Amino acid sequence: MGNVEITMLNTNRLLSIMALFGDNQSNLARKIGINRSFLSKKIRRIAEFKISEIQKIKNIYNLS
Repeated sequence: MGNVEITMLNTNRLLSIMALFGDNQSNLARKIGINRSFLSKKIRRIAEFKISEIQKIKNIYNLS
């Protein structure tokens, strides 16, 4: 179930975690190496997160 779980990023949870860390989309986008507008599209599910981006997000926020 590992890959399925990783690829199904819960964007509401991501937004909550970002708020807890005082992060915004511009900061997170810079940290994972994409532009803010593309991150916004991914959060709104217009585009999909790559597994590598999810891994970076998990590392940034110390998620399992």
